[in-house]
Amino acid sequence: SDPGPYPIPPDAPIEGGRGSDGDRHVLIVDRDHCMLYELYDAWPQPDGSWHAGSGAIFDLNSNALRPAGWTSADAAGLPILPGLVRYDEVAAGEIRHAIRFTAPRTRKAYVWPARHYASDLTAGRYPPMGQRFRLRADFDISGFSPQAQVILQALKRYGMILADNGRAWFISGAPDDRWDNDVLHELHQVHGTDFEAVDASSLIVHPDSAQARASASNVVPSSVALTGGKWALWTGSTKLRGANIYQRRVYPDLDGSEFMGSGAIGPPYTQADFDRLAALGANYVNISHPGLFSETEPYTVDAAAQANLDDLLAKIAKADMFAVITFRTGPGRSEFWAFWGEDDVSDPDEGWFPPSYYNNRVWGDRAAQDAWVAMWRYTAARYKDNPVVIGYDLMCEPNSNEVGSYPLGDPLDIWDPQEFYDKYGGTLYDWNQLYPRITAAIREVDPDTPILIGGMAYSRVDWLPYLQPTGDPHTVYTVHQYEPMAYTHQTPPDLVNTYPGVFDTDWDGKPDQFDRAWLEEWLAPVDAFISEYHVPVAVNEYGVMRWEPGADQFMRDEMDLFERRGMNYALWLWETSWLPYATEVDAFNFRHGPDPGNHADVPSSELLETITSYWRRNVVRPSLVSDEGTRYPFYLPLTLNEW
Repeated sequence: SDPGPYPIPPDAPIEGGRGSDGDRHVLIVDRDHCMLYELYDAWPQPDGSWHAGSGAIFDLNSNALRPAGWTSADAAGLPILPGLVRYDEVAAGEIRHAIRFTAPRTRKAYVWPARHYASDLTAGRYPPMGQRFRLRADFDISGFSPQAQVILQALKRYGMILADNGRAWFISGAPDDRWDNDVLHELHQVHGTDFEAVDASSLIVHPDSAQARASASNVVPSSVALTGGKWALWTGSTKLRGANIYQRRVYPDLDGSEFMGSGAIGPPYTQADFDRLAALGANYVNISHPGLFSETEPYTVDAAAQANLDDLLAKIAKADMFAVITFRTGPGRSEFWAFWGEDDVSDPDEGWFPPSYYNNRVWGDRAAQDAWVAMWRYTAARYKDNPVVIGYDLMCEPNSNEVGSYPLGDPLDIWDPQEFYDKYGGTLYDWNQLYPRITAAIREVDPDTPILIGGMAYSRVDWLPYLQPTGDPHTVYTVHQYEPMAYTHQTPPDLVNTYPGVFDTDWDGKPDQFDRAWLEEWLAPVDAFISEYHVPVAVNEYGVMRWEPGADQFMRDEMDLFERRGMNYALWLWETSWLPYATEVDAFNFRHGPDPGNHADVPSSELLETITSYWRRNVVRPSLVSDEGTRYPFYLPLTLNEW
């Protein structure tokens, strides 16, 4: 079952009535959020709560099927509601979907779009769950009443799908006092021999998606087709599931001639790298990349960085994925903010660069901040018409709370957000005074491309409440989620903290229960921010080192929580195939499996399967954008337009 909560009203209708000894299904539709909740064997309790044998939650804006092997309130693992015959459809003269039906004996098997079987019978004469049947084209319906003809015509055009064990050839309808039982009894004249089985496998777009293969002859976009251009990808349900790529400027004195590749920006990514990412199901790339302006004065365009970004975008487009541009560096900010404390003075034993490489002047120099504004105006003007660019992430992990403006000023090392804003709110250290200026500059040249803004302290979730929305109607607010670091960043051999487990998650010296409930509570600021400001929030970095105990379950729970909030999310990290780098830097390379001693791709792993199972829920891609550039087709489960 899907964990709740389930918004069940106290007077919810129960299939068969309150005293029924049947399946006792309860169906609840949340119209505001396009969510469907379905229960099996549901019983109201004296305290107002409900007890059920199983429960399933469906996002009606998504084509994602339940995980393979999962049941639902129906044995086949499919939603009940979309397959019911409804009186209003019949009265309107047309049913535009397949119909749910039951059979007394079924096979120990299931076919698309079903996800589960409920039988021990293996003989081929029994139908598998999910099998589609249609009324033969030559079956004469002219002698039936008009209402019965509507149902029979739907059975010819869309067919019916085996969803559960039950009465033979029994189709289901939504209760309605307006039904004419005499008309419904006409359907008893139709027998099983009047139907033919349909092989629907040619219609599969992806085995984990209920989307039917689109063609001019057999599928028409449903009523949930999205409009609104790129912004539509960030609103409503989760539509973008992908990964970050990471590149930085190459420093030959530190990197040598091979480790980061031969170019000015590295490590290099190939077309095959992006094609493989797309083949695993991802539909967008967060490009974590150097900015297009130099880090030092006079803050001019960096031709090498620009050419590299152009090349990445071309490869991503060829792989049929979307892209978000994230700038790690820019005027007054070098890459070494991300390696804070790894210099050879702070760490004489393992430090790998001198402190002179630090440059955090952007947090103390007005000219650098002005140049950062100018860099984004230039960038937006360059990429505003690129169809795969669906977002500008203004700065990767703002972090003056730790680094200050060093070497211009001293490090701050403040981790309490209230303390930071009490001391430095409104100063140049305050990101909240800079990103509105960048937003305004972008909108001078590009009114539409979504803008992404994360908070201070490396965009930690608990600093999100201190972001101040700009009022721009096309801005997404973001978080990075690696907490608790005491779990996600353990290095061998000290892998003592597990998921789930009990350990000190927040450095207060007290053990904590670390599980799905912990993650749910950690994400509470996201819920509050969305509720208060009515803006989308995305997770454009999250991840775990590949060897952590329970990493697959941790990621499954975390991604499920993102999905339930309708958040888009990008994994850290999709690593390059460039071997000198990939064989040395691979803590977050889930393709290398859980063994810390392995530094090559493995055929499969539990973590890999977990991540890709969510990526396979993706449906929309750049190739699905219409010529007008504003329509993104989606297709409802259980619907076909022609045979």
